[in-house]
Amino acid sequence: MECPVCYREWDSEKVIPRNLPCGHSYCEDDLKSLWERPPKGQITCPTCCQDHEFARLDDIEKLVKNWAVIAYVEMHQRQK
Repeated sequence: MECPVCYREWDSEKVIPRNLPCGHSYCEDDLKSLWERPPKGQITCPTCCQDHEFARLDDIEKLVKNWAVIAYVEMHQRQK
């Protein structure tokens, strides 16, 4: 499975899937890039277009990791 924005395969260390409050997941790096765009401090979900406010860039790292996706990717990698 991969991030729907950058198409890099998710994992638990480098391409970390984070859940936005709307429930959609994107990698942490892409969410940080979206936060930097105007209006700075706001991320508009690429899927549902819901706006999410984050006071600081570090707040993105506090979003919950999508552990279900991480477990699926790790299981799939072990089966290869």
